[in-house]
Amino acid sequence: MLIFRTEYVSRRLTAFLLASLAGLPAASGQSLPPSRPFQMASTAIQVVPGVHTSEQNFSPSFPPANVALDVDLLSVFPEYLGIPFMAFEQSATPTASPWTLEMQSLAQSAQASGKPLFLQLGFVRANMVPLAVILGNTSQAVSGWALPCPNFTTSTYAPLLGAYVNYVTWMTNLFQPRYLVTATEINLYYFVCGGNTASWRALVNALQAAYAAAKAVNPSIVAFPSLNLEALYDNTATGFDQKQYAAMGALSHDRLGLAAYPAYLGNPYMVPSDFLTRISNYNPNEAPVVITETGWNSTPVALTVNNQCAQPFGFYSEPSFETAYLNFLLNTAFNSNFDAVTWWSDRDLILSQVMTTCYPQASPPSYSQCYGDEWCITDNAFRQSGGAGGEFALKAFGSMGLRNYDGTPKSQLSIWDSFLSLPYTPPANLVERRATAP
Repeated sequence: MLIFRTEYVSRRLTAFLLASLAGLPAASGQSLPPSRPFQMASTAIQVVPGVHTSEQNFSPSFPPANVALDVDLLSVFPEYLGIPFMAFEQSATPTASPWTLEMQSLAQSAQASGKPLFLQLGFVRANMVPLAVILGNTSQAVSGWALPCPNFTTSTYAPLLGAYVNYVTWMTNLFQPRYLVTATEINLYYFVCGGNTASWRALVNALQAAYAAAKAVNPSIVAFPSLNLEALYDNTATGFDQKQYAAMGALSHDRLGLAAYPAYLGNPYMVPSDFLTRISNYNPNEAPVVITETGWNSTPVALTVNNQCAQPFGFYSEPSFETAYLNFLLNTAFNSNFDAVTWWSDRDLILSQVMTTCYPQASPPSYSQCYGDEWCITDNAFRQSGGAGGEFALKAFGSMGLRNYDGTPKSQLSIWDSFLSLPYTPPANLVERRATAP
């Protein structure tokens, strides 16, 4: 533990010096550094090859104590474990199963970090989150089990709405988070699946019930859905879909939760200065902003397409890009009084050499063309879910960490620390807004 403490002290001293050099506002008449108005969060998800669930919160080499050093809030994404919808259709408290045991273990690990939790729950974007299926002594997350843009007014999918409310209630009780994202990137359903349909309205009613259920568990919980910012901007640099934004106002929210990955613009120098504040600028009575997830890769992406090695057009990264975007993000949050910022993720999701390697196309179940290389097998397993698109899903978020896969710090960590070292003081005028469905 001495090494742990020594690293902590030396990094905080370095961070203070960097904050001074970064030109942050000086505290008038005081020798202390200025305070920051926002809390800082990250997650501990990594891809672990060779296990039944490749994405892992708190892998054996990445325990909660490691990420706790770098954050105010610990962000937890349990979506990768799927949801046993049928169990929650039958009861608000599912019977013990491999899934419930895994979720209880995840909650205990997260709480052991000693940090308040930022719990992010997923339900539907354009596609449903994975279905948790019990196979023997394990729980498997099955993607693609429902039709895209499911119609929640039909007998097939309507029962999922009540099941999700039960799920949110159970998860809120289990994790006891300070922040709760009631549905991740929920505007993607509106954006992709037809706008203000009867199915959308049914979904809104269910999410209103989920919000109320979370507040019944803990009235002080900060609850809100998150919005995909790219969809709200019609996937352009300067756009803004007022009709879509107005529709999101029907969802109760204590904060304006935004998930932002602007790498589609090309590079961080092309990100408009109002990219993260445009909604608040247009709607000054909106709730305070929480960036629920964001990041930029520091390593280029290479994919195998038709047995050829290719790089996605317009999606290029290098260390300076991650640095530039992180600076932009934190300075915007500082100057605009954001309430919280979540960086994805504390460590790289995968090894940097995996990002740039075009693995041979291999076939399950043996993946013999990989010759036992577990990263090659994992890469091909993702391809099974969507070809090059599945591989891109693995790598698109792969090198956004503040640390490398093995935990060693990147240079970007010093930028993060220059803000983390500042005392956190919420703005005196911090207010909540709770919209109600019409």
